[in-house]
Amino acid sequence: MIHIPSFAVGSIFAGGTFLVLHRDLSHRARLSYRWELAEKFEKEFKDALAKAREQRKESSNSWSSSDSALSETWNAGILKFKRFAGDTIFGDEEKKN
Repeated sequence: MIHIPSFAVGSIFAGGTFLVLHRDLSHRARLSYRWELAEKFEKEFKDALAKAREQRKESSNSWSSSDSALSETWNAGILKFKRFAGDTIFGDEEKKN
């Protein structure tokens, strides 16, 4: 016959240990995603900024032409970041299928 108090204490201890380990491992994985995304975003942002500065120097026409080029560069960078974030956090959908 099972000793009920021992079973209860053992179950609580095992369940609590599992939850603590799961929380720590899940938190660690989220932090690694965050840093990976932050590094990628910082690199992409610096590249886009350098490209925009080059375009600004090359075109001395009007503000509107360089602003449109800057907005196109910005929008392309945001789309690239969204795709990278989606692939990093949710995984590549093509690989899953």
